Amino acid sequence: MTLKIAKQQAASRYAQIDMLKGFGIICVVVAHVIVLDQDFDSLTVRLIYMFHMPLFFFLSGYLSSLRINYWQFFIEKSAQFLIPYFIYLLTIFFIVRFTGTSNQGMSRLVLGGGYLTGYLGVFWFVPCLFLTQQFCNLILTKFNTSGIVLIGIICLLISYVNDWYFDEMIFPYGVNVVLAAVPVYCFGNLYRKFGTEWNQMLIVIIAVAGICLTVYGFPNYYNMKVAFYGIPFVTFLSGLAIIAALLFFVFKFPSSALLSAFGKASLVIMYLHQGLQIALRDHGYADPNLRIAVALLLPILFYLAANQWSISRALLLGSLSDQKSFLGKIYKPVSIKRDKEQVGM
Repeated sequence: MTLKIAKQQAASRYAQIDMLKGFGIICVVVAHVIVLDQDFDSLTVRLIYMFHMPLFFFLSGYLSSLRINYWQFFIEKSAQFLIPYFIYLLTIFFIVRFTGTSNQGMSRLVLGGGYLTGYLGVFWFVPCLFLTQQFCNLILTKFNTSGIVLIGIICLLISYVNDWYFDEMIFPYGVNVVLAAVPVYCFGNLYRKFGTEWNQMLIVIIAVAGICLTVYGFPNYYNMKVAFYGIPFVTFLSGLAIIAALLFFVFKFPSSALLSAFGKASLVIMYLHQGLQIALRDHGYADPNLRIAVALLLPILFYLAANQWSISRALLLGSLSDQKSFLGKIYKPVSIKRDKEQVGM
């Protein structure tokens, strides 16, 4: 009976996390639609950019299962993230090339990260997340809490050097952004372990103070793809405080099947939303509300369809359990907790 209750509590907890991912991916879509309309200075965009991409790195760290078999971890995450990544990347690339809507060369696909723009602009995220997971798994299994915090601070400081002095440089696969993602990922992992001991009221106060700075015009927001990290330390702390506050409050709310559905499909939405909303705009459908609706609903329908077959779950959704039947003994999937890190995100 105790085991059954524990499983029910874990399932409920994961459902709430899916809700938060769902909220996060909706924020991503809304912000990208507004930015495409040349309104990056919009207060809505600046508020969303305080936390929307750090949220997914944080949740990946929060959900992470540490592995001391580093090669096995690398193989599993490669299959889980990079197989769908390249399928979506190449499919969209050839569609837009065939239709003449983009002239991005194959070299940009090879380099990834900030070299990808337009329809493929959002594809910087997954390789960056993958690299962050690999590095953080090593850190979290090799060092104690003090060592993890120290490495996180060092990575954060180097990311600021990148922001201040090398902001015009584009790095393959967004490897420079990993420096900014590592402390966020590690914070997520530490929050799962120690978050209940932290002063939640102080976290909320920091979050509100950060929001006030943004409202009053300070550049207190992230743009991780281009290595812009806002006000040193202030943006980092206020962004994490917003995420921690959201995580705290989401467990107080009743479950939402709709938000959870968006959360489960968040990676598919990440891959497809930008191309959809750009295509709509380019074909005369400029209404932002329409583009937001289509960019959210079509990917979730695609996710539901892909979820019906083992092969599509393996190739398009990164399901480790389904990949096992295709990849045999190359790797042994991690214990199947509904493939929770499927969207590490």
